Amino acid sequence: MSLLAAAAEAGRAPVARSPRRTELLDAFEALIVAEGFRHLTVGEIARRLGCSRRTLYELAPSKDELVALTVRRHLDRLVTDAARVVGHHRSPARQLEVTTELVATRLASLSAAFTADVVATPRTARLVTVFAERFADGLAEVVEAGIEAGRFRRVHPRLVAEAILGLVDRLRDPTVLDSLGLSYDEAARQIGRLLLDGIRLR
Repeated sequence: MSLLAAAAEAGRAPVARSPRRTELLDAFEALIVAEGFRHLTVGEIARRLGCSRRTLYELAPSKDELVALTVRRHLDRLVTDAARVVGHHRSPARQLEVTTELVATRLASLSAAFTADVVATPRTARLVTVFAERFADGLAEVVEAGIEAGRFRRVHPRLVAEAILGLVDRLRDPTVLDSLGLSYDEAARQIGRLLLDGIRLR
């Protein structure tokens, strides 16, 4: 999926300069994905990561910059992983299926606190908006390739992409899953099959 790969390249976070930097960024990412970040102070972050404040400021000049760097890094990884798994399959239907599964799995791993903090913080909210636009473009490209190959109906590619992203995000609401009596993964798989059945030519 060339567009996803291009999006990953365009939005890539700075390359880690040392194993220790990578270790700290990975640890901070795991921390905020699990707990959110608005409640954390620089001192608390340093304590939780087992490093000094000075070390944190070597990663980024402020907490806001560190959060933005980490969120961007998290999104970049999703885009590059999607480009990689898509590259393993030639069938547009399978490409769409594995990408939907990947997005669903990653969204399921995010805590409600992290999602709320990202949305409530203008800078990270903008990062997610840009990411979603690029990712939707990439999904639409897969659908368009399937149409051109005679595998999919002549549907609006971007509409299918938006439906996928919107539905898997909607499923993150636990009340929705409770009412369905399904796990997140199973619901996401069923959505993927429904969409593919709807656009696939027989």
